[in-house]
Amino acid sequence: MGRDLAIGSTVLRVTMPMVRCAMPLRAQPGGLAEQPALFRALSELNEAHPNHLGMCCDVVEPGCIEVGDASASPADLRPCHLAARAHHRGRRLANRAVIALLGLAGAPPPVGIHRGGPLRRRRSGRQFQTPVQWAGDERELVIFVARHGAKRWWRNFDGGHAVDVLVGRRWRPMQGEVVRGLDDPAGTDRLLACYLDRFPKATRLVPSDAEGRRDVSDVVLVRCRPRPTA
Repeated sequence: MGRDLAIGSTVLRVTMPMVRCAMPLRAQPGGLAEQPALFRALSELNEAHPNHLGMCCDVVEPGCIEVGDASASPADLRPCHLAARAHHRGRRLANRAVIALLGLAGAPPPVGIHRGGPLRRRRSGRQFQTPVQWAGDERELVIFVARHGAKRWWRNFDGGHAVDVLVGRRWRPMQGEVVRGLDDPAGTDRLLACYLDRFPKATRLVPSDAEGRRDVSDVVLVRCRPRPTA
């Protein structure tokens, strides 16, 4: 209790143990009998806090947690965090260079930029811009987020977010939203097919099943549609 725990890029502080509810001591619908042995096992495995399973935590440093992230003390993960920060810093510098070159070259499509004005990071509130590749047209654009577990920018579009996108050398006011294959497999497959038709080399980044068909369950896209203007 009272120690910090780092998971992914998030740091939590353990505040108190969480007691197990009494449901295993009562028979449940469907023929599931009571299981008092479960409570005894919890006490045997956790002598310091018998009958407790889980813990309550306060957030020390907000961040992202992905399935499979290791947990350890912040000191143990600090070298990994420093390497990750250096990687992100290098990527930001590269993005700025691309944006500068696009400005000099007139930004020919299909490269777009999330303009700094309307888009703010949910965590820090800071504005930012980033170069992306999109497919479609000004009525509906789709951006494939390759290796989405290692990226964060797309999370700003969870629940929808206003954004300006460069289309045909003109800034278009649009509304972006995250589309996940796990939530909408049919819609994701349709949008992904549009993207892969424009960028066929990206097919190697999409997982496939045993029969070679696209498996969109872990695919993340950002769809942008026109945003009404006053």
